[in-house]
Amino acid sequence: MRIWRGDPTEEILCVNGAVQFATGSRSSGPASRYLPGPSPVVLQELGLELCSVAAGSCGVSQDRSDARIAVLERMCRARPGDPRLRFGLAVEYENAGRIEDAVRELQTYLALTEDEGNAWGRLGALLRRLGRHEEARAAYRRGIEQARRHDHPSMAADLEGELADS
Repeated sequence: MRIWRGDPTEEILCVNGAVQFATGSRSSGPASRYLPGPSPVVLQELGLELCSVAAGSCGVSQDRSDARIAVLERMCRARPGDPRLRFGLAVEYENAGRIEDAVRELQTYLALTEDEGNAWGRLGALLRRLGRHEEARAAYRRGIEQARRHDHPSMAADLEGELADS
């Protein structure tokens, strides 16, 4: 389902509930390449005027990363209580090397929803990169609790390894 078309070669699609940044051509039919975007959202409800959001993934140009971040920031302002948007923005910040911003968004995400362990592990890793070791260990411990609570023993074991290394 097409959600937004920027110029004739750019689209943002919602495929099986997940946002996709895509490139292609109107004349060539559906977008020719699909790259994973942020978490699932319904963009139609937002009525955003998106500007030239190009396809991209980790390692693409800074301009494309900045464009994705700008879109997600606008979406977060429009729907501040949507944890999926916060998680998607945190991932984009991390990909762009904006670690403090990623930490802030993960903390917001975790305040909005119950996570099964993954976001706690991500938060722990980011805090560790910032040298905030006590906070990182606390995040890993919380991730272990949540992973066990949600019956994810392999995730719990991975987080225990991270905790032991921190």
